[in-house]
Amino acid sequence: YATIKGFGEYGPQSDYKGFEFVAQAVGGAMATTGHPDRPPVSIAPGVGDSGSGLHAAIGILAALHKRERTDKGQKVEVSMQ
Repeated sequence: YATIKGFGEYGPQSDYKGFEFVAQAVGGAMATTGHPDRPPVSIAPGVGDSGSGLHAAIGILAALHKRERTDKGQKVEVSMQ
């Protein structure tokens, strides 16, 4: 099976809530947009959401491929941050 969390399964920030704009802000993407005297502006919507979903799908496919060869399942963990 697979999980997607904003800040991963383990570590000091693992219980933090995360979604698209949080990932953009914490990851530094918002620091590259907008003007210094105005609030941050998000980059294209859905980059973090679709990116983490895509990485999860690729991880799931790789895990399924390995299961076919080894008969062992895996857990796929993806972090937005």
